[in-house]
Amino acid sequence: MVAVRFLALAAVAALLAGCSGGDDADAEAQRPASAVARSAIPLGPAPRAIGQVCGITALRVKQTLCPLRVPAKRGSQADAGQVLAGDDYDGYLLEWHMTKFRGEDGGHFVVGSQPREFDLSRGARVRADAEMRLPGRKKLLRRAKVGTAPALVLQSPPYPRGGVNGGHVSVLWSSDGRGYLVSLHFEGYPLRDRIAAAIGTARSMSPVPPGGNCDPGGPSDCG
Repeated sequence: MVAVRFLALAAVAALLAGCSGGDDADAEAQRPASAVARSAIPLGPAPRAIGQVCGITALRVKQTLCPLRVPAKRGSQADAGQVLAGDDYDGYLLEWHMTKFRGEDGGHFVVGSQPREFDLSRGARVRADAEMRLPGRKKLLRRAKVGTAPALVLQSPPYPRGGVNGGHVSVLWSSDGRGYLVSLHFEGYPLRDRIAAAIGTARSMSPVPPGGNCDPGGPSDCG
């Protein structure tokens, strides 16, 4: 009886192992909670300052998406942010720095959108509008998904060749005729954690209503 039970358990274990191959594009989503908690780049709710900049952007650019979750430790704050794309461009590129992270540029991350889809079939040779600041030869780290949309995870060449996104890990995907970008630096942190944080931030990108968190006439007036 013991031998029979042992063989049955072995068969179940083999079946589960055979089913666990899966597409590694969703591997980060399947990581156990304990593994996520141990990440050197944890994610937390996006500070209000991020929603305010995104709200202003949404007044000008339709289909503006911004993250609900960003790299954040206990007590992390976002700076005021900076708009990197010109006002005459039908897209956006926004950057912030999050406190509590080590490194020369702190917790630097960027989100953006261009008015046409990325051709992801080109892999590391994918072309982006100049306003997305992705110059130089990039390295394909993996393929992933943002929602149901295929995505590329790339690493840009170091600064200055890589520009604003120099050395960053970037996630590129397309939705409703537009190309979207999430890019973060966090130099000195494990690459696996940088990849997981970039994908997690990208997967939290959500539509922003025009004005966002702006409170006309109030303390958070964005006018």
